[in-house]
Amino acid sequence: MNMKKLLVKCYSALIRDKQKRRAVRDVLLHDLHDSDEGFTLFGGLLDRGNIDWPTYILTHNIPEKVAALRRGLNEESNELLDLVFSRMTIFPKGHHKQYANYKVRKAYLRSSLTPKELEDERVYREELPQYHTDFPMDGEDYNFDIFFYHGGLRSKNKKLKEYIAGTDFIDGGAYVGDSALLYIKRYAPRCVYSFEISQATIARYRNTMSMNDISADRYTICHLGLFDKKTKIFMEDSGSQGTSIFDAGGSSVQLTDLDSFALDNNLNVGFIKCDLEGVGLEALHGMAETIKRDRPVLNIAVYHNPREFFEIKPALDEITSELDYKITFERHYPLNDRMYDIVVFAYPKELDHE
Repeated sequence: MNMKKLLVKCYSALIRDKQKRRAVRDVLLHDLHDSDEGFTLFGGLLDRGNIDWPTYILTHNIPEKVAALRRGLNEESNELLDLVFSRMTIFPKGHHKQYANYKVRKAYLRSSLTPKELEDERVYREELPQYHTDFPMDGEDYNFDIFFYHGGLRSKNKKLKEYIAGTDFIDGGAYVGDSALLYIKRYAPRCVYSFEISQATIARYRNTMSMNDISADRYTICHLGLFDKKTKIFMEDSGSQGTSIFDAGGSSVQLTDLDSFALDNNLNVGFIKCDLEGVGLEALHGMAETIKRDRPVLNIAVYHNPREFFEIKPALDEITSELDYKITFERHYPLNDRMYDIVVFAYPKELDHE
């Protein structure tokens, strides 16, 4: 079996419904060598952490991984996984010559958009001018996940929002302060503790807080990365949203586990948001005791690489096995054929009821 057919076979194991699986497989197997009109190249998924999807899928028991991923999920989360899997482009990027001609019809990608995605896009565009007014920032990146979905909090009930009010928020991957600013203005944390590995970005974060007259007791910006232990690494400080510890360079940064940081600073953690460019699983292991002690609401990005995607949810199942948690998958970025801003969102089950 050639590599292309093997990848398609492994990929097909992701999809529950046989008819959908067959339809998607037929699309993936379509190999074109003619005009680009009406087609788009397979771009591959994000691969932060130097873990590419084809290699991961070929070297792991995918049916077993998918079963662990789906275990205990509600139907809404399972339907989201179906949607994500149906849109996934697992082939390497175009610079790999043997995959350069694999394309998919743009009409197929467009036809997979859901009514909710289309409505969310419409409302976001309608609300965007108000975001600029309410949240002046050092930058123009008014991202869907923060300003429309509020990191998953916007759609949650009053009980959950009251549960986190007055607690300490963890903002893992702070960038220019967009998420911290939103949380401070809308969700009344005691303090937001922001972790950012880019020294260049931290200056912009401080400017964002200054532009909004946010008092210094409302936030703490730490030049630290969240990890499963304390260590020091060297990286390239690009100052971009995608700055990652996996990009080798000459800038040093300390990494820390949240458990020791929370104890050292006497935190009462009510909400944790982590979008860490590929180290979400390590960060989760480093906050296990904080989760068990404080039972916070969690938003953990799982879209940067397949290890995050397949392994964070089962790891969280284990950590919360005695905590009576509800664990779901949510997508905070509509209208995209790839899988940006897929998160595991979790919280104590009693918060489901008003």
